[in-house]
Amino acid sequence: MGLPPTGPPSHRLPHFQFEVAPACAGLTVLFPVVACAIFTAITLQARLSRKFLYVALAAPISVVTNTLRIVLIGLIGNGGGAKLAMKLHDASGIVLVLICLGILSLAGRLIGCRKLLPQYAPSKDQKEQTV
Repeated sequence: MGLPPTGPPSHRLPHFQFEVAPACAGLTVLFPVVACAIFTAITLQARLSRKFLYVALAAPISVVTNTLRIVLIGLIGNGGGAKLAMKLHDASGIVLVLICLGILSLAGRLIGCRKLLPQYAPSKDQKEQTV
């Protein structure tokens, strides 16, 4: 269509400029969060519709939290410099996945996904042995 090819999205702030590479666009967070949501849904004692909703919530939660991560990296880079922004970027991957899983767990409780199926729940004997 005559449009020049473009690279990753570039963002310019007053004191910091950065690009969001395809690897940082959110798929590295989305895949493990969806995988954990599917595994958890299999083990939940809930209606099938709630299990599907639980898994479906994984995508928007991942996208929103990754967007907030990118904004935070930009703001920190603008205020504290590129070196500090890169430290946050490098350390935030696994932390972001854990945050997503925590939010997903809370969302699951709100939609009624609270209990595990009996075969996946710890038995009373196991609880007594750990105490």
